[in-house]
Amino acid sequence: MTNDSITPSRRGWHPALHLLWALPLSLITGYFLLFMSTLTWCGISGCSGGGFGRISEPNVAAAVSLLVGAGAVAALPLAIIQWSRKKSTRWLTAAILAVIVCGIGYVAIAP
Repeated sequence: MTNDSITPSRRGWHPALHLLWALPLSLITGYFLLFMSTLTWCGISGCSGGGFGRISEPNVAAAVSLLVGAGAVAALPLAIIQWSRKKSTRWLTAAILAVIVCGIGYVAIAP
């Protein structure tokens, strides 16, 4: 047996079943970070400028760092939980999910 083998626990469950609770939790946390990046970039009224008005000088560095954090938090369970025997497959899938989350967040808030 190699170190990459996936062995079920005592109850016979596959380790991939942990994705059922870990992915939704990480996506909710990532959504919170996306929301905070929107507040940082556009302000409380959003990018349209209604209500209190738009921020004249957004803190782009903070917003981008929150976007990267959201992508990392969303992808972390895919990288850590052994749902695949190949570590490279897990990390590549996690990296793709992180880029998708960051890209969607940036397209949603960038003017």
